[in-house]
Amino acid sequence: QGILVDITHCTQLAQDEIFQMARDHGNAPVISSHTGVKCSSDYPLNLSQDAVQQIADSQGLVGIILGTHWLRQPNEQIFGPDGFDLVFRAIDCLYEWTGSYDHIAIGSDLDGFIQPIKGCNTYADTPDLVRAIEQKYPAAADKILYANALDVLERGWRGVPDQPPAVSLAP
Repeated sequence: QGILVDITHCTQLAQDEIFQMARDHGNAPVISSHTGVKCSSDYPLNLSQDAVQQIADSQGLVGIILGTHWLRQPNEQIFGPDGFDLVFRAIDCLYEWTGSYDHIAIGSDLDGFIQPIKGCNTYADTPDLVRAIEQKYPAAADKILYANALDVLERGWRGVPDQPPAVSLAP
């Protein structure tokens, strides 16, 4: 139908149903717009390796949240890391699980609800994150920062047609 389905706040059952619907409709891309991954932060809401692989199989996208809670391991919550290295751990995990940088993006969620990572407290700080990703992942930075997201949007989000179909009111 030309929409992208975001599984960020879905239960495992809902994720499974969405992945099946995506497969049933021509392998539509599935996204998780702002989340963590279990290999770098083992929380039930974070994506499992299976979910990440299904997103990659759909040519979808995982947007890494910029919140410390969802990027730290449970035993790191009080005195754990709090900077860009948390984002790098999630990127490295996604690369390890999928074998590419093609399904990785930055998801943010800097709306005041999360505790943001150190160095990126507001959107005004994002140039620092951009520079850090460009330095750490020079060959993949453009993909991670914008190209993967644009690709998924172009393939999966078709929007409203220029001319809506004619509706007949005749009985």
